[in-house]
Amino acid sequence: MRVKNRISYFLLKWLIVNHNRSQFYILLFIGFPLISISQINFLKTAKTNIGLGLNLSTSGETPFWIRSNQNGTVPFKSNYLAFNFSSHSEYDSLYNKNQKLNKLGIGYGLSTYIFSKNEIRNFVLAEAYAKVRFSKLEFFAGRRNEFVGLVDSTLSSGSFAWSGNSLPIPQVKLHIPNFIPLIGKGLISFKGSFSHGWYGSQNYLKNVQLHHKSLYFKLGRPSWKINFYGGFNHQVQFGGELQKLKKLSSIKNGEIPSSFIDYIYAVTGVSLGNSKNQSKVDIDGYTGYDLTNRIGNHFGSIDVAMNIFTKFGTFYIYRQSVYDDGSLFYLINLSDGLSGISFKPLKTRVFNKIVLEFFNSKSQGGHIGPIETQNAYLRGQDDYFNHGQFIDGWSNKYFTSGTPFISPQLYVKDEFKLYVNSVSADIPYGYFTSNNRVNAIYLNLALNVLNSDLNLIYSHSSNLGTYRHPFQKSINQNCSMIQIKKQLLNKMKFRVNISFDDNGIFNNTLGTLISLQKEL
Repeated sequence: MRVKNRISYFLLKWLIVNHNRSQFYILLFIGFPLISISQINFLKTAKTNIGLGLNLSTSGETPFWIRSNQNGTVPFKSNYLAFNFSSHSEYDSLYNKNQKLNKLGIGYGLSTYIFSKNEIRNFVLAEAYAKVRFSKLEFFAGRRNEFVGLVDSTLSSGSFAWSGNSLPIPQVKLHIPNFIPLIGKGLISFKGSFSHGWYGSQNYLKNVQLHHKSLYFKLGRPSWKINFYGGFNHQVQFGGELQKLKKLSSIKNGEIPSSFIDYIYAVTGVSLGNSKNQSKVDIDGYTGYDLTNRIGNHFGSIDVAMNIFTKFGTFYIYRQSVYDDGSLFYLINLSDGLSGISFKPLKTRVFNKIVLEFFNSKSQGGHIGPIETQNAYLRGQDDYFNHGQFIDGWSNKYFTSGTPFISPQLYVKDEFKLYVNSVSADIPYGYFTSNNRVNAIYLNLALNVLNSDLNLIYSHSSNLGTYRHPFQKSINQNCSMIQIKKQLLNKMKFRVNISFDDNGIFNNTLGTLISLQKEL
């Protein structure tokens, strides 16, 4: 523990000296538990790792499934070396010797990457958080990897609204991470979360904030053969200031509304599009965009799922229906969403698990948008992950925050990008994504061969661009990957990913990511 503490101390000191103010505050918040970890007797499960990785490809671009769902830690440009340091301490034990839940637990996480070449930055602070659990309630502060929604959390392509695809943003979050009984001694259980986050500096905006909440219910006791799940998640980007552009017609005086009443409107999802709500605010402080929409950029999903326990294994079936600007309320984008099924056999020798998913975002409520009609039932062109004010899109540090199937236009071929004046004369580079109308099938097979973990991943997608700027024809994209993970001697882990993208919206490329990790 003492060696780990020295490493954490000197790394923390280096980061504070060499990085910006927002990262300084994050690190300062978690600095005490990192530096004085040896004084806390109940943090006995800290694991510290160092790793080295090599990323190579034929085109100079990292293949899709090597960079997707990696929490923004695998750059788009390839041919680089990467060094990783991480230290995590989980709660010593959820239960005491009498099998009762321990009242208190404390933990932390720190993960950093240094790249020999990166198109955005050579140093990435991937995780930096401290967490406290009291009984079944947990609070954490900082940057922490997580996903939201009912999907197979181990092999999924990623939740529609909030996956592990982008770098997590710093948050303060209060949540119940695991289902706890509500009615009938576990007949109905629930879990939920509520948080506030800060994006920091993006490409076009700075100081944008995030509101998040979720609530999920479970019907069924552990002894039942079938358990049912249902709930929702809701995310809102709000506030912020222009930092690269001098003006934008949808933003008044360069600042997006962020007062307390604006926060309430963002949390509740209430629209300013009626005179009753407008009477509560000073309408001179808003643009027409604000007064005809909800405050902030809202995005989320309504999820249902069920677990089926059989003598052969466990089936998990799930569906995520996405909402953006009201189309789901009027039931006009029901075909959009993520549907999946996973199967884990009761006895796992060679075959460990399989996941099959179907993704669709082509409908978006139809081709008639709110500009063309006042009929709510024809309010289409939802334009997922793009927004008229939050022009950095549903993303963080150039990576999509939701499903990776909707890619930033920064990472597609030049012929599929949108250029000058595609949104407004104020915006030089266009929308965040030029392709959000996608239909895809995804397969992930997990095996154990010769004492090595093997994953086979394949996806096929058809891509139509956007309603406002459609592609001339549907573009097919095939992406595949083989991942091999092997436990070596002396607490060493070896991993190699070999991935191929054919010539679709991405360039034709064959690439590999090879890494070696050592537990200290």
